[in-house]
Amino acid sequence: MVARDLLHGIPGLYRYVRCGCGLVFQNPRVVTEDLPLLYPAAEYAPYQLSGGEMTPALKRRMGELPVVGPFVRETLSIISIGDRVADRLPAGARWLDVGCGNGSYLAQLRERYGLDVAGVDFAPAAVAAARRLDVDVHEGTVHTLPDSSFDVISMWWMLEHVSDPHGEIERVAELLKPGGTLLVSVPNVASVSARLFGARWYHLDPPRHLTLWTPATLHRLLVAHGLRRIRVAYDRAPWGVMGTLRRSSPALKAVVLPFTLASAAVRLADIIAVEYRAT
Repeated sequence: MVARDLLHGIPGLYRYVRCGCGLVFQNPRVVTEDLPLLYPAAEYAPYQLSGGEMTPALKRRMGELPVVGPFVRETLSIISIGDRVADRLPAGARWLDVGCGNGSYLAQLRERYGLDVAGVDFAPAAVAAARRLDVDVHEGTVHTLPDSSFDVISMWWMLEHVSDPHGEIERVAELLKPGGTLLVSVPNVASVSARLFGARWYHLDPPRHLTLWTPATLHRLLVAHGLRRIRVAYDRAPWGVMGTLRRSSPALKAVVLPFTLASAAVRLADIIAVEYRAT
């Protein structure tokens, strides 16, 4: 499958192939040194969102699609799976968010649960935004992060962006305390929408997404590094389909939501979120 960047207009054609194991990956892959160029700081949503608002440029790109807000929070599985983990932690427990973006998620965890939060992101724009929220953020990757230990590590919509998933999870497993929790969310390339929309699927997101996962391929990766599966959640929110259609309206939400609810019910949703535990 060959696709273009429909969200930010990075020029080029990007080819994805499927391994016999079910893993889908970009081939040829963007070279590591060029990865920062794929994330336009003025438009890339995880760097710019604040209080549910988007930059005007991003609104134009997405046709006024609301990426975050109360409606999404009510239906988004990664939010609820993270909240369930946070609910059982004592105040002061340590939480690391890898690929933390603007740090707003960590700020909410700190304020709501009294957690000791930290983040890591390679983008200077993201780090600057997070520090404005007084969130402790390391500019770099988990490989440049100083040795420490955490009760929980989250990787929301992050693993599909890295060039060496095994190396990433190996380092994350080292940073987890014994019995600590790893939370991961990734686009599900086995979803109904991925099969239906193909190269126009919103969550394909070339050239930023280097590797696309299924529940089975993600499980094999995580257990290879000594992690044990606790829970898998299937996202119910309709925003991925609306992103693919480049349209947003209350009427469209009403039409799309039954489709995404049904997709989640049969475990073929656009996004999966998993909870694994260190042994």
